[in-house]
This record gives sequence, structure tokens and C-alpha cells, in this order.
Amino acid sequence: MDEGRLKAVKKGQKLHRKFAYAMNDTIRNRQEYYQTCLSREEQETHARLMSKVINIRKNVVRNRVLLQCLNLHRKVSQAVMVAITKIMIIMHMTIIIRRRRRQRRRKRRTITTTTLTATRTNTVS
Repeated sequence: MDEGRLKAVKKGQKLHRKFAYAMNDTIRNRQEYYQTCLSREEQETHARLMSKVINIRKNVVRNRVLLQCLNLHRKVSQAVMVAITKIMIIMHMTIIIRRRRRQRRRKRRTITTTTLTATRTNTVS
């Protein structure tokens, strides 16, 4: 081979090496760019998922607390209703007892007044 042809081949190899190096560099840069985009997207989806999970947990806890409050309110209201019915029964019983006492007093009064009038009529005649 002559030297001119050898120089041309070496120059072509050098240019090809530079081209291959530039192509490898751009491919590497694209891969890094895609990798950063993918990792960023993965972090964002993970953050969104975690926020959704946290919101779901908050809602579950909120619902549990509300159910506990409702159950407690039901128990308290049932206890209050039981207490109110007991009070109503006691009040009703006291009213009945008072009526009976009044009736007894009236009977006693009528008995005593009738005996008094009978004794007065006996003594007068």
C-alpha cells in the first residue's frame, strides 16, 4: 500500500472513531435523560400513591371514629331513654300513690263525717 492510501484509511478510521464516540455519547446522554425521567415519574407516582393511601387511611380512621361516636351516642341515648322511662315510671307510681292516699283520706273523712252526723243525730234525738 502506498502512503497516501494508508493516510486516507487512517483518516477514515479516525473520523469513524470520532463519529462512533459522538454517537455513543448521544446514546448515553439519551439513556441518562430517559432514566432520570423514568425515575422522576416513578417518584411522582409513588408520592401520589402514598398520598392516596394516606387519604384512604384518614378516611378509614375518620369513619371508624364516626361509627364509634354513633355507637356511643346510641348507647348514651338508650341509657338516657331507659333513665327517662324509669323516671316516668317513678313519677307515674308516685301519682298513683298520691291518688290512693287522697282516696283513703276522702274515705276516712266521709266515714268520720258520717259517724259524726250519726252521733249528732243520735244525741239530739
